Amino acid sequence: MNSLSSLMLGAFVLLLFSCSSEYSDLDNGLYAEFKTTKGDFIAELYQQDVPMTVANFVALAEGIHPLTEKRYSGKPLYDSLIFHRVVKDFVIQAGDPRGTGRGGPGFKFPDETREDLTFDKKGILSMANSDLEETKIPYENLGKTNGSQFFITLKPAPRLNGLYSIFGKVIHGLEVVDSIGAVKTNRADRPLDKIFINKVNIIRKGEEAQNFDAIKAFEAGLVRHETKLKDEAKAREKLINKISQGFEVAESGLRYRLDKEVEGGKHPKKNDILKVHYEGYLTDGTKFDSSYDRQQPLQLELGVGEVIPGWDEGLKLLKPGEKARFIIPPELSYEDRSVGPIPPNSILIFDVELIEIIED
Repeated sequence: MNSLSSLMLGAFVLLLFSCSSEYSDLDNGLYAEFKTTKGDFIAELYQQDVPMTVANFVALAEGIHPLTEKRYSGKPLYDSLIFHRVVKDFVIQAGDPRGTGRGGPGFKFPDETREDLTFDKKGILSMANSDLEETKIPYENLGKTNGSQFFITLKPAPRLNGLYSIFGKVIHGLEVVDSIGAVKTNRADRPLDKIFINKVNIIRKGEEAQNFDAIKAFEAGLVRHETKLKDEAKAREKLINKISQGFEVAESGLRYRLDKEVEGGKHPKKNDILKVHYEGYLTDGTKFDSSYDRQQPLQLELGVGEVIPGWDEGLKLLKPGEKARFIIPPELSYEDRSVGPIPPNSILIFDVELIEIIED
């Protein structure tokens, strides 16, 4: 072997060794390397715990997501994007191809949360949804609003637990995350000087990570979610039928029972102003609201969407002085949203008393 061949072979071996040892300190698993204009950091991805969410991120990062809008498809989505939102001591946020905080990849997919994945430390990697963008301290989980945007925590944020899909954590380069979180911003939390994600590299260590098929994992996650929704809907239907025995059933699905009837009087109509006393319960007996406790009836305009649809429908059935119990399915209340102490897809029970009609 001549000296030139030996030199080339040596260079080739050195290159192989360099490539194989670049991430030699990482255990087997799936990782994302973020190369930014502020430096580089690496996040471990939780593909075993939340495979659909990880698959979505990986497919977008590698430019192979089948649902990506045409103008973004066929190329790595995250490369050259900016961190469009930085909130001191809270989060840094990126992943919007428009760079405005209002954009996405052209599709949305459901949440994939777990009780054992929490915002208990700095560096937690999570999907962002429209709720995080609109409010710094969210109290509603709008659900099904995940796309491409993600955020990384700058401190523990337990108030976010259960509201967003955690899919990883930063394990190397937290100082880079801190430096991004410390940049100067305007009043809209946008960095004054743009910070770019130059490249997101997906790192696969070990056989399991090498065999992780992002497209199949994402599609399987959607199937699991739809199956779960159908099973939960069947369970709710069984429960609502059980607790509403003896109730009248409206065409909409509202269950109602008159507990106090009044002779004479008239029913309210759309746009009438009503005064109503009420108590609201979950099916496990938890009382979540009461006008009686506040000693102040609720005043509302009927039929204009000031209250949930089940109320607008049920109140039309009452006359002043009458009391009723409403059992309201999710589709007539808050659907798949979580509002205050009310979980998503809750059946709500209300004891309602129509005090007075103030005609419009």
